[in-house]
Amino acid sequence: MSSEDGDASPDDIVGLSVREATDALVSENPARDPESVRAVLDHVTEDGVVTRDALEEAFSDASMVLGTAETRTELASMALAEARETAAPVSDLETVRARLDAFESAVTDLQRRATDLGSDLQTLVRRRDDSGSIYDLVTDLRRVTSDAKTVQRTADALQTDLEAFERWATDADARFRELDADADALERSLDASANVVEKLADGDESGRETLSLPTTDDAVAADAAWADATLRLRVVELLVADARAELADLRRWADRENDRDAAFDARAEELERRFDELDEKRETLGRRLDALGRPAWRERHGDRLSGFDAALDDFEPPVAWGDVRGVLERYRPALEGAA
Repeated sequence: MSSEDGDASPDDIVGLSVREATDALVSENPARDPESVRAVLDHVTEDGVVTRDALEEAFSDASMVLGTAETRTELASMALAEARETAAPVSDLETVRARLDAFESAVTDLQRRATDLGSDLQTLVRRRDDSGSIYDLVTDLRRVTSDAKTVQRTADALQTDLEAFERWATDADARFRELDADADALERSLDASANVVEKLADGDESGRETLSLPTTDDAVAADAAWADATLRLRVVELLVADARAELADLRRWADRENDRDAAFDARAEELERRFDELDEKRETLGRRLDALGRPAWRERHGDRLSGFDAALDDFEPPVAWGDVRGVLERYRPALEGAA
């Protein structure tokens, strides 16, 4: 019950049962959902009654959660400093610099979010004794607490990623394993595209306008499946180029550390062979998809495909694969069941 709702004091619901307080709040503002109101009030109740002591405890809990988030953010910042020190001799290599820059951006964002949440909490502390709604106050307090928990989880995950980066930066075998895993993922993507191509070819022969895909239980419009597969092949092209660029950096890295022996060259050549096979398979599938594309499909999805191509032009190795996936999701056609 904010001042706009006509509340005189934040203590108006203090001493009321949760049910009574909920009824009063919903009566003041019928747009409020009773279940949501009860869920908020549960955080400031003792034995089913709204109390000032419970509100103080909620503030104490929020402060503790935020303090933990700030500590974890500081630990992530320290982990970044250690990672930079570990990778300093090769930080000029693009594949290393891009990773460090991404970590730097993530830590900076966490620090900003933690600082903003600290400011928000101080604002709520000042509002605590002001005339206003306890409900609105607790709603905002729960948001700060929830956001602080998110910052904590993100900081923990970032610290884990930084530890993995340090292992990658100090172990050539780990770097090869990561590239092998990337090649495996790209191969799976091409296998999925090949499945779509086969189904489109079968549908082309039978005149069907829909097909079934393992990703959905419903029939999918053939034109949407064609456009989606076309987009995915273009992503694979970019990511294979990115993997090749990383492999070139690994070779330069090994040369610099005098660690390029016959075993290294054999693994690098095997990866190069895999990348060649991926490109060959992608080109073959691309030609088949192009042949299967009907004029109406090209007309329907032309802007989507050209827009996606333009968006991909902004990417150059080293590529943040997550960012590419985000662009793909933005341009993908809907693959819901077709009527």
